Amino acid sequence: MLSLCDEGPDLMLFCEYLMALNGADEYGLHVNWTDEQRNSAKARYDLFGTWYADWIREGGVIAECM
Repeated sequence: MLSLCDEGPDLMLFCEYLMALNGADEYGLHVNWTDEQRNSAKARYDLFGTWYADWIREGGVIAECM
């Protein structure tokens, strides 16, 4: 996803959108994407969240850092 956004100002908008998804609503005010862009970023955000939750459940090094 980042490589798709790294061609211009979309990278900053992507980062701001992720921050808004994490609860910092003020960052979502600047994101004026199409539904397709927004849905694509949200799908990748959700995919990462699922992967991260699975990784934490596995224990190991990440569990020691938490």
